[in-house]
Amino acid sequence: MIKIALLCVTYNSYDCLCNYLDSVEIAYSATDRNVNLDVFIADNSSCCENVNYLERFSFNAQYYKFDNVGYFGAIHQIMINNDMMD
Repeated sequence: MIKIALLCVTYNSYDCLCNYLDSVEIAYSATDRNVNLDVFIADNSSCCENVNYLERFSFNAQYYKFDNVGYFGAIHQIMINNDMMD
């Protein structure tokens, strides 16, 4: 099985995030499903978005809310939280 992890950071851009995730869903649905796809979303914004929409995707989507730790700070936190530092 092929393992793929996508990490993305958002800051008050939920419309763009939804479009991005829809695009990922279209690409993922075109695979033979011999792919384990995890999408990690870091939210650096000042408000917390309702993330119930993540359940509609066929891939594994994980949402993390951070204070504004910056782009690389958010990526680093996702990597630490998911044991990706090897």
